[in-house]
Amino acid sequence: MTTILACHRISKTYGHGALAETALKEVSLQFCPGETVLLLGPSGSGKTTLLSILGCLLSPSAGEVEIEGLRVPSTSPGKLVSIRRDKIGFVFQHAQLLPFLSVADNLKIIGKNIGLNGADSKLRINSLTTRLGIAPFLHRKPSDLSGGQRQRVAIARALVHRPVIILADEPTAALDWANGQVVIDLLIEQAKAAKSVLIVVTHDTRLIKLFDRVLYVDSGRVHES
Repeated sequence: MTTILACHRISKTYGHGALAETALKEVSLQFCPGETVLLLGPSGSGKTTLLSILGCLLSPSAGEVEIEGLRVPSTSPGKLVSIRRDKIGFVFQHAQLLPFLSVADNLKIIGKNIGLNGADSKLRINSLTTRLGIAPFLHRKPSDLSGGQRQRVAIARALVHRPVIILADEPTAALDWANGQVVIDLLIEQAKAAKSVLIVVTHDTRLIKLFDRVLYVDSGRVHES
C-alpha cells in the first residue's frame, strides 16, 4: 500500500553537552492513506515532539521525514511553510486563532492560501461549522467564544483544505466527553473520506477503540500496541 507519511530513524536532542536531553530515539514509522492512529504515553515521553516533527514544525536532529514519497527538506524554512500549508492540518493543544479576525475569516484564510474559490470555501466552512456546532458564531471574534468553542473552530480550520495529513495534539482536552466524541468522529470521518492520515495525541484511553492503530511513546521510543 502507498505510504503518505513516513519517518526513518528520527531522533531529537535538545541542548548540548552535559545538558543535552534526548526526546526521541531512532523512531521509524509508516502511515498509509485513511489510517487513523492514536499516540499514547506519559507526559514528557516525546509525543508532542514526534507530532511536531511529523508536522514539519520541528526538524529532527537525525533521520528524515517523507511525505508522499518525497523527503522533507528540514533545512529549508520556506519549503517547510509550503508543505504545512498544502499538506498538513494541525490542531494544537491551544486554539491559536488570529484574534483580530472573525471565526469566518479565520477559516476563509486557509482556503484562500491554497487557492480555493469562494463558493467551495463557503460550502466547506458551512458543513464543518454546522457539524461542530459553531455555525452561529461565524461573525464573532475568538475572544467572544468559550475555550471549547475556540478549540472547535481550530479543528474546523485544520480540515478546511482537506489535508493529506491531519495531526491533533490533545484535541478534546478543552471539551466535555459528548463534544469530544463529536470532534473525534469528525476527524476520523474526514480522514477516511479523504484517504488522509490522522494522528492524534491524547491521554484519554477511552478513544482507543475508535482508531486503527495505537502507538505508545515512552522515554523517546515508540512501541506498537
